[in-house]
Amino acid sequence: MRSCRATSRIFSYFANCSRLFGLEELIACWEAILLHIELWSKVARRRDREDIVRLLHHERAEAAAALARVHEDLEKAESEGYERKEREIYGFMSRGMS
Repeated sequence: MRSCRATSRIFSYFANCSRLFGLEELIACWEAILLHIELWSKVARRRDREDIVRLLHHERAEAAAALARVHEDLEKAESEGYERKEREIYGFMSRGMS
């Protein structure tokens, strides 16, 4: 059940912080959550934890819906003149390493 509580905390965190992040950052966060859900699902399948697999399937659907809503918000903002930020993926990890 630990992973259930952790997943629930992650969704609560992003729901509460959504007004602090820009749309591009929210998209990156939801994509990362979906990636982690996929990884956790694979582990649960290997351990024959079908209860956890079903839970994560539900969580994946919620995260995918949230991601779709953020994409819709971004499209609406762009139609109203918002300019998309250039997205740097994992750029913070490469700074100072050149």
